[in-house]
Amino acid sequence: MKRVSGGASEPPPAWHRVGPDPESRARFLAALDLAIERRVSECAAEAAGLEALAAAVEAVAAALKGVDGPRGRAT
Repeated sequence: MKRVSGGASEPPPAWHRVGPDPESRARFLAALDLAIERRVSECAAEAAGLEALAAAVEAVAAALKGVDGPRGRAT
């Protein structure tokens, strides 16, 4: 929230597009909460994918430790 003179906070611009009645604001906040939860789930899935990729890279690196030179001769 943006601070205005006197130390009060001004609501974000999107808040002004929501109806002034409590029911409209409750629906807006519920939709916002759902969108946040969805994004958190997406981020968790992305993180899991990156962890799997990192594990695969580590496995390949470990397998290549025993290989010497461009011809792939075992050491």
